[in-house]
Amino acid sequence: MIRFILVMVVVFALPFIAWKVRAAMGDGEPGPMPVGVLSAIGTAAAAIAMITLAFLSIEGSREDGAYEPPRLDEGEVRPGRFNDEEPEGDPERPSLER
Repeated sequence: MIRFILVMVVVFALPFIAWKVRAAMGDGEPGPMPVGVLSAIGTAAAAIAMITLAFLSIEGSREDGAYEPPRLDEGEVRPGRFNDEEPEGDPERPSLER
């Protein structure tokens, strides 16, 4: 979660950093910083980055299968994993399929 917040802060700050770099490389006096415009651009960039990261994490996840928790097998701990097979139904709960 910290990494996500840091990415959003950096993406929001990019327009301000770009304006500072451009002002430092210019010949004359750059004038006042257009905080409102840069904030709008930073907010739009952060929203686009958030949506992009959400789509990448959804496509990259393998959470479609049933989760098998860690277990002790012959004295060794087997790590938990997601199983690609269809999860078996709970015999105690009725199925909606007929």
